[in-house]
Amino acid sequence: MPARHGLMNARCAKRLWQAIVCCSSLLVPAIGSGQSEPQVELTPEERAWLAEQPSIRVAPAPNFPPVEFFDASGAYRGMAADYVALFEQRLGIRFEIVRFESWADVVEATRRREADVWFEAGITDERREFLDFTQPYIRFPAIIIVRQEETGSLGLDDLSGRTVAAMEGYATVDFLRENAPGVELIEVPSISDGLERVAFGSADAIVVSSGPASYYIEQLGLTNLRAAGESGFVWELAIGSRNDWPLLHSILAKTLASIGPAERRAIFRRWVSIDEPRGGLPWAWIVALAALTALGLGIAFSRRPGATDAAARSGTVTTVRVHGTWQIYGAGAAVIVIIAVLVGLAEIRIRDRLRQDVGTALQTVLNTTSQAVYHWFREHEEEAHLWATQLSVQRGCRQLGALSQMTRATLARAPAQQAVRSTLEGVLQQRGYLGYSLTSPSGVTIASDDEEQLGARASSPAVTMLLSSAQPGARSTTMGLPRLSVDSLAGSGTIRTPMLVAAVTEDDDPCVLSFVIDPERDFTQILQRGRMGESGESYAFNRDGQLLSDSRFDDQLRQIGLISGDEHVILNVDIRDPGGNLQRGHRAELPRDEQPLTMMAESATSGQTGINLDGYNDYRGVPVIGAWVWDEANELGIATEIDADEAYQSLSWIRGVVRAGGGFAMLLVFGLMGMFLRARRLQQQASESWTRVILDSALDAVVMTEAGTASRVSGIVRRSIADDPGALNRRVERTGRRRDGSEFPMEL
Repeated sequence: MPARHGLMNARCAKRLWQAIVCCSSLLVPAIGSGQSEPQVELTPEERAWLAEQPSIRVAPAPNFPPVEFFDASGAYRGMAADYVALFEQRLGIRFEIVRFESWADVVEATRRREADVWFEAGITDERREFLDFTQPYIRFPAIIIVRQEETGSLGLDDLSGRTVAAMEGYATVDFLRENAPGVELIEVPSISDGLERVAFGSADAIVVSSGPASYYIEQLGLTNLRAAGESGFVWELAIGSRNDWPLLHSILAKTLASIGPAERRAIFRRWVSIDEPRGGLPWAWIVALAALTALGLGIAFSRRPGATDAAARSGTVTTVRVHGTWQIYGAGAAVIVIIAVLVGLAEIRIRDRLRQDVGTALQTVLNTTSQAVYHWFREHEEEAHLWATQLSVQRGCRQLGALSQMTRATLARAPAQQAVRSTLEGVLQQRGYLGYSLTSPSGVTIASDDEEQLGARASSPAVTMLLSSAQPGARSTTMGLPRLSVDSLAGSGTIRTPMLVAAVTEDDDPCVLSFVIDPERDFTQILQRGRMGESGESYAFNRDGQLLSDSRFDDQLRQIGLISGDEHVILNVDIRDPGGNLQRGHRAELPRDEQPLTMMAESATSGQTGINLDGYNDYRGVPVIGAWVWDEANELGIATEIDADEAYQSLSWIRGVVRAGGGFAMLLVFGLMGMFLRARRLQQQASESWTRVILDSALDAVVMTEAGTASRVSGIVRRSIADDPGALNRRVERTGRRRDGSEFPMEL
């Protein structure tokens, strides 16, 4: 045994030393500057070359977590960053980290020899023209990510005819072009952008590395996405260095080879979590439950020491250990603890599943709503483009724009004015537009259904933007968000928050045709259809956090004073957190315009897409959960929210049912324990009564028989009372003598 313990201690010491070495290597960035002495066997030529280099520039992928990325503070982080730190330690040098805005910039800079090393690079023939590569040291399969509603497993053949996103400039683009020619390929600037496109319906799938995909799905809270299968492409990331520096390639390859499997696994596990399969119990709970079960069974089947019987003082009767009632209590307690643990686990699983279901429902509603808004925008842009390219409108642009005097009267009397009006009056009625206007290249309204607007300068940002960016013969459209006052090009003064859609006429000297839209007619209705339950709503907001659609809670907002009786919600309610529930009488300490944006609005207006299932205050101060998306192209945010109380109402009911079931099971255990103990007592009493009858009969027989017969009877007695050795002692203690007064034979 000592030798075995010594061997075990030696193994433990060895493993502990390996762990210390591995951890110390990972802590290099935090310790300080690189080591002064190289730890890699280099040739004299390699050492001399390394000493002559003023700097070696590493160009990371700007946003490829968890492999490499720059965090919010600008620090270089990720798996590759850990390898860079190890290389610095073992070579005794410092790399220069050069940051570029995009991966395309990294590639071009390396071609121009403005960067020297990539610490993560897929090996392609094109890149071999300017890079040398080490052996791959990081591997990730490229998987197909789709929405949860897409059931079953998918392969590349199943993506034919679908819109598939892939990272611009990445090897997956070439792979898809060669192996999946039937897909409609979209090159996206970032993985997060591609995942959001899939989550919100503008792409059907994305082919992306499994590591970064898992990282971003968790960070962005995109719970409606899932991995549907593998694409067949495997990211094999190597270290690439400029091919006009062969000694650098040799140095990097040797250093990489010096990093052992244990160190590589430690770096990998630091950045890529290895989750247990879903559906099973957590290992800690399994171990605890197994230990409790073993303890309970051990107690139940153990024998109580010391419960001996000295029935035969001469040693003829063997010692017998009997069960006591405390084992029953122990076993029952163990069962009760196990029931309590199972109830707790059931609550955790139910809570997690319900949160997942609620999150999926929020994402589905948001996805559907955002797609509907997107298509509504595109539909009206197509409509505007269609009418802007009508010959009568283009002719009106040229003729009215050529007038020497653009006064209201001159423009109103021009024949081209009537031609444009007769062309567009039908679309106003058909589409429900509130007005139209035609703006000249100089920014003057030259045609409108409202003569009061003729000759005035257009002030709409959307129109101004189109005029400044319009190219002769090029197509350009835009959708303007609601505004507080009637635009000067609008044809009606009755709408306080109009939207407009505009398109250029595609002439050599293009004008801009605009239609005025009432947001309360279609835009708000689309959003109001995206509701969950009794308290859910979907709404749109701008960069300033102002509501761009009607609220479901108009009456409540008037009661709590956020809007007056004659005000509309659109652009009059800011999505700010009052700090408490205004419906329950909370009084905000700060004025409305000084209150912070809600957590959702703060995240969305900063350009982020996300989901929150823990709860936050909405613009009424009511705790809600929600999901949101930001459309950078239109500077528009869309959120779907529901009161937290309603969302988790079923959780309270289910928790009560589970706890009641657990309590009933515990009461059942108590009842069974009581019944068992009662039956045991009755059985013991019956056994003692039966033993007394046998003893009385046997002792009477002993008195009446000869000594030899008494010996045989005593054997019968011994066998008869074997189940209760103490019965004979109790009988002897009670009698002690025969009926005739002589002593009882103790050999019995």
